[in-house]
Amino acid sequence: MKAKLSLLPLAAALAAFAADQGFAALLAEEPHWVAPMKRVRARFTGERGTLAQFGDSITVSRAFWAPLAGSPRNMEDAAARAHSLVKE
Repeated sequence: MKAKLSLLPLAAALAAFAADQGFAALLAEEPHWVAPMKRVRARFTGERGTLAQFGDSITVSRAFWAPLAGSPRNMEDAAARAHSLVKE
């Protein structure tokens, strides 16, 4: 019972915050980046679930791709197929 009572102030604060008109207005507006990303998505012709990420600082450091250089052992078949596909 004590744990439930300790959550009561948090629940009350969240309810008050959600009821705030300024918060509701923020939820009603789309962020500035949504419309351009919808246009990008509309042009996508790849297979659903495809992801390619390039240009991040970790890519420049090669840390992102470095694990692909080796030949991992004891992978499940699905993981081995995915690893092989990415290395091609």
